Amino acid sequence: MPQGYNQNPPPLDTVARIVSIFHEDTIGQEFFDTVLDLFTTFDRTSYSQNNTTFTNDRTHILNSIISSFTAIDTSPKIQDRIDSYFYICCRIEEYDTRVRSFFGMWPASSHNKQVRQALHNYLVKIFVETKGAKPNLNISDKNQLNKMNIREHLVNITTINNEDTFLAFLV
Repeated sequence: MPQGYNQNPPPLDTVARIVSIFHEDTIGQEFFDTVLDLFTTFDRTSYSQNNTTFTNDRTHILNSIISSFTAIDTSPKIQDRIDSYFYICCRIEEYDTRVRSFFGMWPASSHNKQVRQALHNYLVKIFVETKGAKPNLNISDKNQLNKMNIREHLVNITTINNEDTFLAFLV
């Protein structure tokens, strides 16, 4: 678990597993398959428990994603897990939409914005550092790629600090 990570009340076992997956060595398709399986299990488990800890569990997931961008053991792996991060952002948005339909006014938390901003900052950073060679998607499932709406993420990247970054994006 990341240091300083608040676990009160404790999350579902599946959420604890989602939090810990970021600190494992898997990357690429294997990591994506694990994330996909864990989120499917989370959906089933949360539903079977009437979503009693849903908002808390969602917060734990968001905190683990945010901390993974700065953790020494996880940050270097992100470029080989980028499709999983897109997928997780998509799922969080789905959860927020679902909750809004039940509770009416459900404000998207600042965590959502933090995750998106951290992802966008990372994309720009790695893209510039590798002169556009990375990051690359590892999955080829067209349905999952469409679901992730990666284009939306790319359109929302507004950090172009200099001409080199701008030219790298144009290439």
